[in-house]
Amino acid sequence: MRVRLAFVSMLWGLACLLPATVQAQSVLLNYYNLTADGSDVLLEWEVQDTRGITEFQIFRRMNNESSGVHVATIPISSGSAYSYLDDDIFKTDGQVIHYELHIVMPGKTETYERSLSHNPTSIQRTWGSIKSMFRY
Repeated sequence: MRVRLAFVSMLWGLACLLPATVQAQSVLLNYYNLTADGSDVLLEWEVQDTRGITEFQIFRRMNNESSGVHVATIPISSGSAYSYLDDDIFKTDGQVIHYELHIVMPGKTETYERSLSHNPTSIQRTWGSIKSMFRY
């Protein structure tokens, strides 16, 4: 973060300096993890500070796809730890799934990517198929 200091006043012979301009700082991401949870994938992340963050956006891309799809927008809450369960994965045997976490701020977006090889068991695949039939 760059800070330009401006001379404000003299107080008992000491100069008092205050920031005149502050450039937007980068988000400090404590962690960003993916975990296979049966036929689903759990995304978990934590930021050091949510000030200045508007929202989080999650994109998913399969290894055989050229571009990702937006799967969720997560609003800012009072805490610093967030999670999202992607339960809309269908028949992904042995595929590598790429997730992008977009941290959206006014005039700026930071992107972090993680990948996971997804190999659900046949029972988990069957359950995923049943769940997909009842989605609305």
